[in-house]
Order: sequence, then C-alpha cells, then structure tokens
Amino acid sequence: MGKRIFCILSILLFIPCVVSFSDTFTLQNGITFDGKIIEESSDGVYTIKIGSNILKYKKDEIVNIEKNNKTGEINLEEAKKEWEEKDKLLTEKTKLTKDQRAQIEAFISRLQWGEEIDRVTAKNGLLELQKTMNIFPYLEYYLPSYSPSTTPYILEILFKIDMNKTIRILRERIFDSAPSIRSKAIELLAIAKDIESYNLIIRGLVDPDIDVRIITNYVVAHIGLKSITPVLIENLNNPEPQIVNSSKEALNNLWKVELNGKKIESINEWKDFWETHKDELNDPIIYKKDIEPLIDKDFQFFIG
Repeated sequence: MGKRIFCILSILLFIPCVVSFSDTFTLQNGITFDGKIIEESSDGVYTIKIGSNILKYKKDEIVNIEKNNKTGEINLEEAKKEWEEKDKLLTEKTKLTKDQRAQIEAFISRLQWGEEIDRVTAKNGLLELQKTMNIFPYLEYYLPSYSPSTTPYILEILFKIDMNKTIRILRERIFDSAPSIRSKAIELLAIAKDIESYNLIIRGLVDPDIDVRIITNYVVAHIGLKSITPVLIENLNNPEPQIVNSSKEALNNLWKVELNGKKIESINEWKDFWETHKDELNDPIIYKKDIEPLIDKDFQFFIG
C-alpha cells in the first residue's frame, strides 16, 4: 500500500496537466485520486488507469468510487499541499518520520501482495524494524484499512510487539465480518489466556464459518475450558469430518489427565465419560443452545 501511495503522488506530480479521467477513488487511508477502471478481475481486484500509469487495488481497499465527468485537470499546488498535510498528520499519529514510514510500507506491500514465503519474510522484517523504531502506532493506525488476508498478519505482529495493548484490539476484531480475522483474534486471545475474553472465545464454537469453529475447538482445549464439553460431544454428530475430528482431539486434550494416556473415540463413550466426571467441575456447564455466535448465524462472507 505504502509503495502505491508514493506512486500515486509521483503520478500526480509528473503527468500532463490535462488528462481524461472519469471517476474519483477514495482509499481506506484517506488518499483520493482520479482514474478509470479498465479491468475487474474475478477475485475482486480493480486495474485502474491514471494517465499513462496502471495501478491495482482490491475492492476492500477502496472506500468510495465517485462517478463523475471530471476532465482530469490537476492543480499541482493543491495536490502538494494536500500531501504535506497528510504527511504531517501521519507523523503526528505514528510518531515516525516519512523515511521511517517508507521502510514499514515496503514490508506491508509484501504482506499484501506477496506469496506466503514473502509474507513470512515481511512479518519477520517488521519485527526486526521494531528493534530500531516503535512501529505499533503505525500498524494500529492503518489496521482498519488492511484487507482480511493481510489483517491476521498485522494482528500477529502487534501481538508480538505488545500483547497487553493488542488484547484490547483483539476484543474488538473478534466481531469482524471476515472469518480470517475472527479466527486470528480467537487464537491470539487464547494464547494470551485472557480470562476476560473467554466468554467471547466460546462464541466461536457456533460461528457460521467452519474454519472459525474448528480453530475454536482447538482453542478451548488449549485454555482448558472443560465446561464446554457438552458442545464438543454434540459436535461428534456433525456431518463435517473436520468438525468431528477437531472436537474429538479437543476432548481428548481437555481430559488427558483423567484419561491417563488413553483416548476415547466414540460419542457414546464420551457421553458415559461425561456423566461420570461432570460433577467434578466448579464452573457452570455450557450448552450449545445457550451460545450466541459472534456474528449473525445466517451471515455469509464474500470477498470482492
């Protein structure tokens, strides 16, 4: 994103003063520019022509597209003034200079557009940068503008930099409409063993998205919530093999001390085991019918 922001400014400063544009685009970070969509891919990426230059943006990076009949005349003084004001605001919000932000933006670009190995390298690069500058305010400021595929990486980085500060962010993002973000929030809150968030975490057990439900099955075992055992036992009748297998693994991990090295496979055995051990719990027993999902149960998330 950062690389393309500078690219936009360069385009604005060096293209001829009269060009035919048709639309005004507003990005999540507040940057606006005029251009024309020349292609829209099946995975939701716009190819946008700005003068003789071409840029690509995912739909969720664009807040608004204003259809208009602008001629494309650019006031260079106004463009420069707008950028200077934006630069001043970013310095104030992030406590970083333009050059420092450029270093971060270079890694962010690889997180957004690179292959998996590039993303891992970029994540490690950002953590190295943290040793020389505080990148937390920058990442927190831009967090709302990142796509569902990028945000989980950013949350991981924030968590590694400052776990306590990130817990507050995770408690908010656990309600995100994107399953990938809900999953990552649940995972990190469990790693932090944030007791105050346990009532939020268990809501992932009835999430509309199967991947969120699977990660929550593993997570409740990790934090030792034996009170949700009836939910996991009920899951053993689920038609989805992944739900059955993750629930079975979670149950065996939750009760591994009592099982003394043994493993239970069948639902009937687990029902018998539960009847024997449920009175040992001090916490109230939780049943699936009493759990509210983090988002509407009929909600379906689509990219693009």
